[in-house]
Amino acid sequence: MEELTNAFADSVDVSGNATSSHKEPRIRQWKTSSKYGDQKVRRENRLKELKDKRDEAKATARKLSNEETCLIRREGKVMEEFKGALMQSEWLVDTPENFGDWLVKVCPIGRRRLLHAAFGETCLYNGRGQRTHKSFSGLPGGFYGSSHCETLLDGIICSETWTFYVLDILSWDNYTIRDCELEFRNFWLNQKMESFSQKKGGLRIVLAPSFELTEINSALEKRLVETFPTESIVPLVDGFMFYHKEAEYQEGTTPLVGWLKPEHIEDQFPNARLHLEFKKKPFMDLRKQYDAPDALNQVMN
Repeated sequence: MEELTNAFADSVDVSGNATSSHKEPRIRQWKTSSKYGDQKVRRENRLKELKDKRDEAKATARKLSNEETCLIRREGKVMEEFKGALMQSEWLVDTPENFGDWLVKVCPIGRRRLLHAAFGETCLYNGRGQRTHKSFSGLPGGFYGSSHCETLLDGIICSETWTFYVLDILSWDNYTIRDCELEFRNFWLNQKMESFSQKKGGLRIVLAPSFELTEINSALEKRLVETFPTESIVPLVDGFMFYHKEAEYQEGTTPLVGWLKPEHIEDQFPNARLHLEFKKKPFMDLRKQYDAPDALNQVMN
């Protein structure tokens, strides 16, 4: 597993080329997943560990609440603390029994990155802790005049549109919530993004589309312009991340986060029917602006 994790360091959850499966290390994991043990059992064990951890944390929470934190500026293009810091998924080989416990996020093609906004700068780091982008944004800590605070997000950078699609949140404006359950983190993230303002010329920050697993059939029947309703340039879809709602944000691979490519959805969810736009390869050429509702059909035909 460690070898697989290292191999995924740069492009693990989101591949850079949707039509090149031989470059996708996850295909090998999909084919040999049985050797990693029963995914369902490991999920249950991890959930029990998280429950025990939360019980222990309650005993020290009051002490920590009174401690002051100090933001320390860190220099350099490699951040040791960000090496291996991304929460990585496994292939979803055991279909969840209780759909109500899971949230699905749609991942556009791009590069998985950790976004760090602090000291008036917004920087992106890959799985090896290397800085790959430096800009500014409207995030707390990410623009001139907000250097006193810090924000840390997990997401996907689409360089063509200079857009960062947020998958998860570790901290916002100096408030760390990585130890909270995914359901709360997602609620917090949605609340913060509602009042978030983009900075002209800076990195564009948007939420990755998401839906409840209970809604998978209807959600995947939609066109891409409905899945990404705020986008003037509709991105290609690389795959889907399945998050257990009780999952804390942890470094490395966890059975509480699953991953499927569009072509594998119907294998795991036989009743789901993906819209043609999710499956047709290559279907973009669709990397264009839609000026009319029927533009997509014109491209497809």
